[in-house]
Amino acid sequence: MTIGTRLAGKWIGFGKNFDINSGPWELVFQNADTTKTATTDYDRPPDFDTIARLSDD
Repeated sequence: MTIGTRLAGKWIGFGKNFDINSGPWELVFQNADTTKTATTDYDRPPDFDTIARLSDD
């Protein structure tokens, strides 16, 4: 992987009962293409069935 194409870290937050939640996150550069064809591929609403959801423990 080339330098400057990835960001990573850890998020932290509070739950409903003041419990502390945390977890890793990562943002990876995929492609610099900004043509109409490329942007059309991503011009859609998110598919919430494929997004991992946090449980309400």
